[in-house]
Amino acid sequence: MSDAVLADAPPIDTARLERALTAWLPGQRWYAGKDRPLRTARVAEVGAVTSHGMILLVEAEYADGGPGQLYQVPIAVHPAPRPPDGGHVIAVQDDESVIEGMSDKTLVRELLHLVAGEREHPRLAFRSEPHCAAWPPPGRVAGCRPLGVEQSNTSVVADERYVLKVFRQLHTGTNPELELTRALRAAGNPHTAPLYGAVETELSDGPVTLAVVQGFLPGAADGWTRALAAVREGRDFAEQAYAMGGAVAAVHRDLAARLGSRPMDEEHRTELGEAFRTRLEQALAHVPELAPYAEDLRAAYEDLADLPPGPTVQRVHGDLHLGQLLCTGTRWTVIDFEGEPSCAMSLRAERHSPLRDVAGMLRSFDYAAAHGAAPGWARASRGAFCRGYADTSGTDPHAQEALLRAYTLDKAVYETAYERRNRPDWMHIPLAAIARLTGRDPAARPGGPAS
Repeated sequence: MSDAVLADAPPIDTARLERALTAWLPGQRWYAGKDRPLRTARVAEVGAVTSHGMILLVEAEYADGGPGQLYQVPIAVHPAPRPPDGGHVIAVQDDESVIEGMSDKTLVRELLHLVAGEREHPRLAFRSEPHCAAWPPPGRVAGCRPLGVEQSNTSVVADERYVLKVFRQLHTGTNPELELTRALRAAGNPHTAPLYGAVETELSDGPVTLAVVQGFLPGAADGWTRALAAVREGRDFAEQAYAMGGAVAAVHRDLAARLGSRPMDEEHRTELGEAFRTRLEQALAHVPELAPYAEDLRAAYEDLADLPPGPTVQRVHGDLHLGQLLCTGTRWTVIDFEGEPSCAMSLRAERHSPLRDVAGMLRSFDYAAAHGAAPGWARASRGAFCRGYADTSGTDPHAQEALLRAYTLDKAVYETAYERRNRPDWMHIPLAAIARLTGRDPAARPGGPAS
């Protein structure tokens, strides 16, 4: 248990800190308001963790009059002018430096020990999951380092055993990362990282998940890295894609068992088709290259109204791609269940067909193949993934071909708009998939997304 004292907040000049945060916030990779004029960053809540560290909830207020955004900014206060090694300075106030808290090893250690000790606080709740092997830490945490990958949150590895993931953009409600991994842990699913605990708070409109503590997987390689290596070296990837399909199917099976599933009714099919059509019309306004496929795309979405019985909806990952799977040995682990950070928790908690995740994986294989001009590699990998999924779940994704095709096309339409804004040179990747799936690619073989 930590010997930290949940003390009063260290004295800070709030007005000066808010001015510093207003300048600092837009430069952070996880900041979601880069396309809006920030008026001010207001400190809305303060939760002291130690005598030198605290968790700030910062409200970003915008000059466009639109809704604000709530962010979590842990900070640590140290004597100026020299911060601790590796500390990222937000502000210098008189004889003190305000450091970004996730770069402060002492604060990270104390947060982990507070979670292990399930300490209570007027504003913060530190929760430890019961019956966890290798938790709590047997002694004080020694080494901490940033996880070192780009993400919309911030993760720190402690003692090469634990990961403290801090959610940056906050929304009311339990974060799916906590809810879904807790459900999978209860089901004994072997394809998720261990969940050890969480930090939560309660705001006027409901609970908010601030952070989770999970198991670190040393030596793990993500699926994107492995797939790219296979493409560039001309190696077959079918065996690994098959195993990925089995892992994803097992996750879907256990989420349905723990959190329930139900038939996809007419209302859901109608709403799904409307959402796909809306995304298409929005994309057409910015991507004229979609115009030759527009009628075929609309027809694919109209087909959803006539789906035969069989599709179900349940909780799913929601943002699945090759980078969301890690391999240790021969086992694949699915990570990052939090969903889209900019979306409200109510949207992230909606139920979808598991084929939404399958479609995301099929599109990811296409992107990997494009790094080596290997359409045959992509076709083989897509097919192997679907076979692995079918062998574990008992249901072939292609048994619901119209639904899988619609999800895959919608994902590709989204990608065209994204690439137009961010990577125009990559536009050909989703456009080629749309041509193949609508039958307008003369080189495409029949058989849907796996072909």
